[in-house]
Amino acid sequence: MSNARKTVLTAAGELFGHKDPSAVDRWVAADYTQHSTLAADGPEALRRLVAGLPEGFSYEGARVIADGEPGRPARHVPRLRARPSGRLRRLPR
Repeated sequence: MSNARKTVLTAAGELFGHKDPSAVDRWVAADYTQHSTLAADGPEALRRLVAGLPEGFSYEGARVIADGEPGRPARHVPRLRARPSGRLRRLPR
């Protein structure tokens, strides 16, 4: 499994599987752009979204598509990008 794939799966699992708002500090870049209408852009909005996930919410990753080249994006649902720094941001469409 590529590093990009591991990064994306770990970050999404911590954020949405474990509902851990502190994972934002470990994985999300300051210029994070949110693709969902559920939250605004930026780490703080994502932190609020994760903190407010309702009781009974469950997360299951649908897929990860990782490009084999270093520094290339890994795609996941939700669409996040693994940067060389290990932080994530939205992929361009």
